[in-house]
Amino acid sequence: MIASAGATPWRYYENTFASSGTHARQIGNMRVTVLLFALLATVTLLSVRYVVRYEEAGPEILRNGWVIPKQDKALVKNEGGIFSLSSQDRQKKVGIYQKAERPGSGDFVRLEADMMSREIIPGEKSWNQGLFFLVQYDASGKGLKTDRMVTMIKGTREWVGYQKVFQISPETATFRVYAQLSRCTGSMQIKNIRLYPVTESSVYPWIKNMILGTWALFFLSMLRSYRIEGNFWGQIFLILCYGGILFATTIPDELRDRLMESIGLKGNMMDMIFLEAMGLKIDKIGHFLVFALFGASLVLFVPGMSFFAIGVHICMLAGGTELVQILIDSRSANVFDFYLDFFGGLAGILFVGIFSGARNRIVQKRELRDISPGINGGKLRL
Repeated sequence: MIASAGATPWRYYENTFASSGTHARQIGNMRVTVLLFALLATVTLLSVRYVVRYEEAGPEILRNGWVIPKQDKALVKNEGGIFSLSSQDRQKKVGIYQKAERPGSGDFVRLEADMMSREIIPGEKSWNQGLFFLVQYDASGKGLKTDRMVTMIKGTREWVGYQKVFQISPETATFRVYAQLSRCTGSMQIKNIRLYPVTESSVYPWIKNMILGTWALFFLSMLRSYRIEGNFWGQIFLILCYGGILFATTIPDELRDRLMESIGLKGNMMDMIFLEAMGLKIDKIGHFLVFALFGASLVLFVPGMSFFAIGVHICMLAGGTELVQILIDSRSANVFDFYLDFFGGLAGILFVGIFSGARNRIVQKRELRDISPGINGGKLRL
């Protein structure tokens, strides 16, 4: 129970928060938590900015020359190493590719290039844009289900450098680098394409593990601060929501895709799976829903927290899980995901408030109807 009959969670929190002692403790604990979060976030961002993560471990491995498919020769031009691709047919793929052998050293490769675009209008699918990606193949020539995308571009952009480090699968025998207009219209240019082996610097793993360990302690301290008394199943539900958020937002992409496939959802080559009719990705919907459940569970099962405190905790969990992904191979932070998480949590709070308010109004009407005959007859039934 979070409130007495006839009272809404909103009124309950007003009464709870009115206690000066409770208010002072909440504010004090909140300040410490927010300061710790700000410190961790700063350290994480500084490590990304100033700590060298990868070091070049060998020479360039793109040495076989670029291939322009026969049907694309009229739409692809090579002027001094600058490739120009153009298309006005949304049913065609226009591009170039080059094969490369697996390097003899290093567990990672870095793919980089400079790109610009002019009026690229996406096609029907979410990945029908200008693409720059890497595919790994096994000895039989079968494409492996690994992280592939460096970038997808649309609209008009000036020259920008893009790069990404890919972990080499144990099964990889060869690579193929693609630059492509995938069933979209417009044009793009690409130059300075390089693929070369890299290895993690000696200091980076130590710093990364230290920061990730500190984040883990921070998330654990947040969970421990949710005091639930006398509601075992509420505690279990809240822990499952919290743990599910941490698990889903921090597992590597390859493992996530395998899990999705194991339950009948097929991952696509660019981090994809969609509800095409709605133009939404399942993982984006998941971001919103799981945080909505988390926000609702805080309201229902942790009555000692004010709505302000709940909102701050949702914000820190959403921001923290995105920052952690910067340090995890094949994952990256996404501002849009942060907004989805945060507003999902707020939606959960709002839903509980509206539902509880409507339920209590119905109860009040029934109570009024039950006592009205006694009032009309001059007697009040207690």
